[in-house]
Parts: sequence; structure tokens; C-alpha cells
Amino acid sequence: MRENFVKFRTSDLDYLSGSIAFSLSCGNELIEYGRETKAHTAYECENDINYVALIMENLPGNTPSGPLGDGNWKLYRDKSDIDEVWMCQNDADGDGSFRVRYDTDDADGSVSTSPLEENAVFEEMC
Repeated sequence: MRENFVKFRTSDLDYLSGSIAFSLSCGNELIEYGRETKAHTAYECENDINYVALIMENLPGNTPSGPLGDGNWKLYRDKSDIDEVWMCQNDADGDGSFRVRYDTDDADGSVSTSPLEENAVFEEMC
């Protein structure tokens, strides 16, 4: 029997609470990050100097409240702190973005770190 592995999981499709977890290698245990802050900014996800690298894109999630998002949740690693990551979705009109900051120090155990599929709606498969 073939097992289905995930590379990303969220406990909240609105990214307003809870945690996310991800791994860069398929089949490895996911690393959990807890939600710290959220904001709407005048910068698009790709144009903010705080980010060093796009990790994943087209992740599961809802369009944020406020300006309508473009539907593409992206995960970035923070340039100044390797324990921080950001979920980001550009506004549909290209006028900014909605972003949520996560940190390993804030992980609360609200999302499983198992690499095995649990609920595909909340996950991105390898």
C-alpha cells in the first residue's frame, strides 16, 4: 500500500490562528510554526525586502478578509530569522498583500507534524 505524504499542513485555512507545519523533503517529519501576527501591507509578496526565499506556493487556504486576495497563498522564509516564516497572499488588484508571520518559538501543537496525509483539504501533498 502506497502512503500519501504531505509537505505542508495548516490548522486554519484562514491563517488567523493556530499553526502551520512543513518540510522541504517529502516523507520527513514536518516542522511546526505557530502564528504570531497578521497584517495587510502596501507591498506585494514578491517585493518585500524582509523575504529571502519563496519556499512554496499555491498552498491551501481561503481568501483573506479585507481586499480580495489572488487565491495564491505563498510561504516565504524570513531573511533575518531562520525560525520565522510568512504566509502571504497578494491582493487581486495588485495593491498590496495580506501576510501572517509564524515562528517555531510559538508552535502550540495545534497541527500534526506527521508526514502522512490526514486531511487533504488542509494539506499540500508532495
